[in-house]
Amino acid sequence: AMACLSRLNGYLAAKGLTLNFAFVLYDTHMEQAVTQEGFMSAIEHHGFPISKVEAEAIFTRLARRKANQVLCLYFEDLQSCIASLPNPLPQVQWGKDLIKSVDKITRSQGTPLETLFRHLGTDSVTEWDVRAIL
Repeated sequence: AMACLSRLNGYLAAKGLTLNFAFVLYDTHMEQAVTQEGFMSAIEHHGFPISKVEAEAIFTRLARRKANQVLCLYFEDLQSCIASLPNPLPQVQWGKDLIKSVDKITRSQGTPLETLFRHLGTDSVTEWDVRAIL
């Protein structure tokens, strides 16, 4: 769930959206909250980089029951979870550390990692992608 929330947050930042702005149209009762249907519609409408299953898991984990027993995801709860994410995520840091270690080894053998990727072609990883991590 942390990775999903991190992707959601990164997408909001990249698009210059706030959490409230992204979900307010789906807040049918103006409570700063969305039902599962509203949450899923907002995810689909904005093209967030999370799957339907991931979105459902986020909703299930964070939703609370209102007085009328309807499950809702409150914007403040979602924002609080996103704000508490470690930056960078441990998995992301592990990946960056791994790439830096491999680069250190390849450099010690005389060939920087970006050169190796250049020789392989840029179909999947560009030289700039490697440089951004190093």
